[in-house]
Amino acid sequence: AILNYQKYREMNPKGKRYADATYKIGMSFQELKLKDDAKAFYQEVIQKFPKSSEAKKAEVRLKKL
Repeated sequence: AILNYQKYREMNPKGKRYADATYKIGMSFQELKLKDDAKAFYQEVIQKFPKSSEAKKAEVRLKKL
């Protein structure tokens, strides 16, 4: 899943699903118990898309890491 989301991000750097793909990469890393990787993607969502619903969800997940 991570590779597919990453491929989307590379092919659509301004795509409307970019924040969602980034958030889901973070979720995938969290499921794999790779906390530092998950943190990096959650922080990217929050920085690049601060008003998005994905940013709100990323903040919640960051607090749980």
